[in-house]
Amino acid sequence: MRKLNAVAACISSLCLVASAHGGVVAPKKPSDLRVVAGNYFSSPACPGLTGGFTVDQQQSPDGTSGTFSIPAGSVFIITGWDFNASPFSGFVQILLAISNGSSVSQVAVGIATGSGTAGATMELPVGAPVKAGSTLCYHPFSSVVSQIRVRGFIAKDN
Repeated sequence: MRKLNAVAACISSLCLVASAHGGVVAPKKPSDLRVVAGNYFSSPACPGLTGGFTVDQQQSPDGTSGTFSIPAGSVFIITGWDFNASPFSGFVQILLAISNGSSVSQVAVGIATGSGTAGATMELPVGAPVKAGSTLCYHPFSSVVSQIRVRGFIAKDN
């Protein structure tokens, strides 16, 4: 009987062990949040993406802007993005991508239709990481894109 109780206790304890799951990745403090922008008229070309432009300007909460960079040992987690296009008539498609200089990986594609000015907002609920040393880029497949804004946060790259 003691052996049976010992076996039952072992089996019960195995059922009670909590499984390890990764936690939700979220900003640790408000200063981790970022809004970065790319502009068709002023952003440099994206390395490795012909016809693409970099998302290179960080918009700060105090109204200033500066060059966007991801600190070493960190990642930029994209949570959403939006764009607008003008002058515009018809259909516009925008690729958001990550370049390492020689290869490019697609993050998302945005599509909008309209006349005069068109735009769209996309959310990435799971998030898309951009590692330090990579370049965040966009490619307008049609129309003139006046600006793209990418929202996210900086997190440690474990």
